[in-house]
Amino acid sequence: MMKMLRLAAREAPKALVLMAFGFLCVLVGIASVRFDFFPYPLVRDAWQGALAARHMLFGAGDEEWAGGSADRRRFERSGVTRYDPARALDGYTLYTSWHAPEAVLVDMRGEVVRRWHLPFNEVLTQSHRDRAAVPDDEVIVRQAQLLPDGDLVAVYERPNQTPYGWGLARFDPEGRLRWGVIEHLHHDFDVGPDGRTFTLGHEIRTEPREGLAPVEAPFFDEFLVILSPDGDVLERISIFDAFARSPYRNALLELADLDNPKGDYLHPNAVELVDERIAARVPGWQAGQVLVSLLEMNGLALIDPEGREIVWFMRGAWHEQHDPDLLPDGHILLFDNQGDLAAGMHSQILEIDPVSGSIVWRFASTDDESFYSKALGSQQVLDNGNILITESLRGRIFEITRSGRVVWEYLNPAQVNGFHAYILDAQRLPAGSLPFLDDN
Repeated sequence: MMKMLRLAAREAPKALVLMAFGFLCVLVGIASVRFDFFPYPLVRDAWQGALAARHMLFGAGDEEWAGGSADRRRFERSGVTRYDPARALDGYTLYTSWHAPEAVLVDMRGEVVRRWHLPFNEVLTQSHRDRAAVPDDEVIVRQAQLLPDGDLVAVYERPNQTPYGWGLARFDPEGRLRWGVIEHLHHDFDVGPDGRTFTLGHEIRTEPREGLAPVEAPFFDEFLVILSPDGDVLERISIFDAFARSPYRNALLELADLDNPKGDYLHPNAVELVDERIAARVPGWQAGQVLVSLLEMNGLALIDPEGREIVWFMRGAWHEQHDPDLLPDGHILLFDNQGDLAAGMHSQILEIDPVSGSIVWRFASTDDESFYSKALGSQQVLDNGNILITESLRGRIFEITRSGRVVWEYLNPAQVNGFHAYILDAQRLPAGSLPFLDDN
């Protein structure tokens, strides 16, 4: 025993030195990521992949977002937990979940009436595109929407990959593939009246952009991508170039997160097409222009595809926003993820007048209704004036009246690591609007 103690005493200084060296390496590693010096440039892609993989592994809610103990008890349930038939909009709710590549349609009681299984490898095979297959559980359906004709459009992302945008596909009402675009498309899309699809794309650029010297390479070069009704790429407009040739060039250089160690300087996360009705409400806007949400700038930008430039830009009291929706009166409704300073940077839904910049309506957390999604999130104005909110990181969808009363609530039955799986996006379809259901 004494020999062992003496040996341990002799080895202890070596162990301390090794521990100190290891700790120093960790500090240097963190600093290299934060300030982008050696060795970070050698491992940039691996680091970005690790950050994305963290989200893939933990695609479920967390107790820290579940408020007090009463809230946690409420979140122990699943399916429809509240329903006021007299005030809620009758219909079906379509949603996508982090746990599987599928879109699920439920009725007002939470019963599944249709499930589209949408593994990316089937899209890849049927579209005959040249890309290696990947495990189905590594590719999520970031968003899926049912169109008026019953077709379903889905955006694919691979969170543990850089770039993470993985493609977009359109299916008929029975889930048969019409076409697939196997490019680095991501987040969101909007379909115009002429059948063209407006979406987002990105790629890693290793060379600086001319005229934007402070934008250091490598970085994500971001694009507004326009697809034909048959899924062919018609245009790819660089958002960086659109800023560079516009009066808002300095806004990009001053407000974009050019210190982002991942090279994700803009992080566009939504597109919304301006139609004739909206253009008539907002001075200077024109039909065919596209509103884009830029998370890392905390801003909204309007892109003119014909001039390929930014023609309008706005920042406000929101922070890391998602899903700006254009309302019939020209206002913008958006999911403000972390801008509610009074509630400790919790989430809120804001209605904004793009002309004056004023907030004309707001829904935020109260003592009775905790509401927070640090990332993701969306909302939809319904035909009866209510608002359907996707509280993504809690795996929750709920419908409110304009006075803030919850009249319908649904918690994701699918679970990951004991929590409700993230609900990435949701859409309410009014009763009678889905002919393929009525025919069954």
